[in-house]
Amino acid sequence: LTVTRALRYDYKEFHFRGTGTIRGSIKQTRKKFGISSVLVPGLDFMSSEGFYRSTLSFMDSEHISFLGIMFAYYDALGIFQRQLAFVSIDRTVSARDLARTLPSSGPYRSVDPRLEKVRLPAGLGP
Repeated sequence: LTVTRALRYDYKEFHFRGTGTIRGSIKQTRKKFGISSVLVPGLDFMSSEGFYRSTLSFMDSEHISFLGIMFAYYDALGIFQRQLAFVSIDRTVSARDLARTLPSSGPYRSVDPRLEKVRLPAGLGP
């Protein structure tokens, strides 16, 4: 399964109102983002050949600047695992800021989401 097909297989799109600069003035805009579900471990998927270019191409084809990728799989011990990755190409939508604020958002105040930083393999970028 190619990266693009995996991202498209279980893809949902969401719309929200935001602000943006249009011809030099700040205006309300409609933005959209996408979420894809992939049934393999995150690092395995992100290590796939062409991950970076294919993901950017997919985002371009869907006209989104922010993508969440949810990973679900069974580990070697048969324990169900979930992971979440963010890809952002819009400076106004910071994946880093989202990852920092997620643990303090409503649903996670009483649950430990067990977030951890993961060093990505070299060569994922341009």
